[in-house]
Amino acid sequence: MEYSSTTSGRLVGKTTIPPPLAPLSLDKTIHYSRSSRGTCQASRAPGIVHRDIKPGNLMISDDDRIKICDFGFSKVREKG
Repeated sequence: MEYSSTTSGRLVGKTTIPPPLAPLSLDKTIHYSRSSRGTCQASRAPGIVHRDIKPGNLMISDDDRIKICDFGFSKVREKG
């Protein structure tokens, strides 16, 4: 698994250890929202539903893209 040094939860203050970073700008908020949406859509294509999207499960890569982690509650939709 690729190493990621921070999560979106840390950026928005959903954790206290270590302390949250500065508030996000509107541009960054839009960028991360669009990236999250695209990542969720990509995981749904093969039939995977994550079911636990929250800031702590959205990792931010070194190239500033969102990566979804923790598929423990995910479910595979049956083709029908």
